[in-house]
Amino acid sequence: MKRIGVLLGFALALLLMLTVSATAGDPRPKTCPDNWDGWTKIDNGDLSLYPVDGAVEYCFKAGNWDTVGSIPDGGFGQEGSCNDGIQFCDLSHWSYKLAPPPTPTNTPEYEECSEVEWLVGVEVPYTGPNGEECFTQHSVAVDKYDSEVICEVDDIDYCEPVDPTPTPPPPPPTPTPNVPDTGW
Repeated sequence: MKRIGVLLGFALALLLMLTVSATAGDPRPKTCPDNWDGWTKIDNGDLSLYPVDGAVEYCFKAGNWDTVGSIPDGGFGQEGSCNDGIQFCDLSHWSYKLAPPPTPTNTPEYEECSEVEWLVGVEVPYTGPNGEECFTQHSVAVDKYDSEVICEVDDIDYCEPVDPTPTPPPPPPTPTPNVPDTGW
């Protein structure tokens, strides 16, 4: 009798281990994602919203089958037994995932300034096409009290003109005549 109990315990332990290992390796979820990480779940079989603008991924669940990423040819609920394939089952629920929103740039956009009293500007120097010294001036209007940017002013480019004729060197000094000191 003790031997049967040991064998029965061993068989049960083996069966439990096989069940756990068979389900642990299954990467397919049993239900579709529910409103996390960009997913939105439709908790019924209504496909009137399908396809969803901006969706980059789908998940469909029907019967006892694992979830799938696309609608089977011919759709769900086809004539036949649900045990024979997911296409023969009615759709239980589905989810879609939207693409993540674009990353905003760090450049704020301000309205164009018309008349302002207080500008803060930055001049960026560069060499012009003819060797002249040039600058790009970028200015913003800033609130006097809280230093918040109100609006931007169009960039202004300007260059210092280069004199096309070179400046001649100064003439050498004229020697002073050597006059003897008469002591007067």
